[in-house]
Parts: sequence; structure tokens; C-alpha cells
Amino acid sequence: MEDIGRNTKVRLNNGEIVEGWVYAETSQAFYVALDINGENIRLILRGKYQSISFSDENISEVIKARCPEPKAIYDLEELLNKPLKTALSKIDQNRISRIGQKFNAVQLELMYYERMHYIDKQALILVVNAFDANKELLEELSTSKIDKLILKHAEAIQKVISPTIIPLIDGYTHLLDIDQLIHLAKEQNLISETNLGRLYSDKIKSDDILELDEEQEKTKEDNHPRRIRKISAGLKIASGGLLTVANITIGSLVGIVSALPTLAIGGAVSPSVSIATSIHTGINTICDGLKDLAAAKEGK
Repeated sequence: MEDIGRNTKVRLNNGEIVEGWVYAETSQAFYVALDINGENIRLILRGKYQSISFSDENISEVIKARCPEPKAIYDLEELLNKPLKTALSKIDQNRISRIGQKFNAVQLELMYYERMHYIDKQALILVVNAFDANKELLEELSTSKIDKLILKHAEAIQKVISPTIIPLIDGYTHLLDIDQLIHLAKEQNLISETNLGRLYSDKIKSDDILELDEEQEKTKEDNHPRRIRKISAGLKIASGGLLTVANITIGSLVGIVSALPTLAIGGAVSPSVSIATSIHTGINTICDGLKDLAAAKEGK
């Protein structure tokens, strides 16, 4: 975190030199902002560069400010520690494990369909499975009161979300780009806007997902845009659900003790903050998927 905003020069394995400002650093990649405001970011995977050098000339205060303030993290810890521990103790471990297995199975199969560029009715059934698994997840979140806790502190959690906060394990267990999910959660608080996605999920039925529009019935095209959008939405729901379940499991089994290693190199923060931000990121991703699913239903 101490290098955020500093000038950097990275020499890649192919001899190319990338110059800019340090935007973020995780266990898997190094992020270089190509402009001082951090609007154009280049990701450089570890093992793909020979050397990195830093300079304190022309430090980017804009990029530096994006790194969460320690006080904001400490204040959030005070708010979350006891209530989150209580909520996690109410989790039904067997049920949350089954829900996680459903999300995982759906995610793997939908990623296969996405790579094959072929979408049939079975693919849409997988989207229904993701939708139904999310209903179960919401029930578990409601029973444990985790939903109210995340909703109550959604804005405060959103302010500290960054790769320096998310648990290290998420970088290895999540199949979609975790950085994209973090960026979405940082930019849009869909949790508050949609009441944890209920604004959309309450209006969607399984038949809406399986329904084939007239244009597709006439053309018999399996890759009709509305189907593609439904698959993409289902993948977001499954991925967000998997991220949410993984962190609920971490918190309820390991407990809110000591500190968790994060995606940031050498980083470790309070487990209550780390787990809550990751759960928030997961639920926010689900909300985005439900939003897309609702739009596909309306033909938007």
C-alpha cells in the first residue's frame, strides 16, 4: 500500500518498458496507471516482468487518495466486529455448503457455454438454477441477519473496498476476474439501490428465463442476443453467489479472530472488515446479474 501513487518503471520480459504510477499490487498482478489520474490502467502479471523501480517525483495524489484510509477501516471494524460475529454464528453450515456447490456447478457449466458460443435451452436451465440458488442464499442471509447488516453499512463498506481489503483466498478460488468485481462494487452500490437484488428478483419467474422470444423462434438462432445476455447474467449471479458463500464460510468456520491475509502484498486487515467487504462485493455482483436478467426479460 505504501507504493500506491508513486512513479514506477517496469521492464517486461520482452524488453518493453512501461512507465506510469502504481495503482495497485496484488499477489497475482501489478497495476500501472498510464496517466496521473488513474483512468487508464495496465495489468502486468507476476512473472511477466524483469524489474520494477520506483520514484517519488510527481506522485499522483489522485491515485493515492483511492487507497482506503486506515481510520475508515478501523471505524468500520468497530461497527461490524460483534454483529457480524453474531450473524455468522447463525449460519446453517450444511445449507450454505449446498448452496455454494450449486453456484459452483452452474458457474463452471455456464463458462463452458460462453466459451463454446452455443446456447441452448439447457444453458438457460442453468441460469434458472443460479436464480433459484440465489433465492436460497437470500433466505439464509435473512435468517442470520447478515442481509440487514450489509445493507445497513453498505455505503461505509463501499468506501473501503479495494484489492488491499479483499481476502487473499478470493484471488485463487474465484473463476471470474476478481478485480472486475471489486471495480463494480466500488463504482456502484447496487445493494442499496436494489435492496440486495430483490427489486429485480421479485419481478422475475423461472419461465421468464426459459422463454424464447418470437424472433428467435423464427430464426432458430441459438446465439440470439437476449439468450447471450441471460447467460452472462446467470454467470454473474453464480460468481457473486460463490464469492459470497466462500466468505460466509470463512467467517463462520474460522471465526472473527486475528487478521486475514488480503490480496495486497503483505496486507492483512481485520477479518470482520475483510469478510464484510468481500460478501458485499459478491452480493453486489449478484445484483448486477439480476439487473441484466430483468433487462433481458424486458428486451432491453
